[in-house]
Amino acid sequence: VTYPEIARMQTRAVIEAAIEVKNEKGYDVVPEIMIPLVGEKRELKFVKDVVV
Repeated sequence: VTYPEIARMQTRAVIEAAIEVKNEKGYDVVPEIMIPLVGEKRELKFVKDVVV
């Protein structure tokens, strides 16, 4: 993972947006976060740990 901060930032943005919609509009939102294409097992583990 070249830029680990991007995975953290994007995950946080999705979660915060879902919370904001719930608080402001009352809609229940179920975010779906896709894991990007990875080349190594450790990259997958890193991104999975960030998202989960």
